[in-house]
Amino acid sequence: MREGPKDIIEKEITELEHYLKKYSPLKYQPFMSQIRGKYRLNLLIRVESNSWPKETPNEESGEMALLEVLKSLPPRFIVDIEPNSII
Repeated sequence: MREGPKDIIEKEITELEHYLKKYSPLKYQPFMSQIRGKYRLNLLIRVESNSWPKETPNEESGEMALLEVLKSLPPRFIVDIEPNSII
């Protein structure tokens, strides 16, 4: 999840969505898409439990493993593993 000014959030989430396209991310607004004047936007990635967490990158393609990508995100992104709710 990311929250802040609407135009910045949409741009950053769209860039992240493109970067993670291999994982078929789903971009969506939460039930309360604005709190205290801050716009919110989520990006959902579903991964099979038997393949998570996979820390080793795919050396042949030069890609980072999903866990490494998530760890490399700036602190302004909120990463929630196994959320209780996605609303």
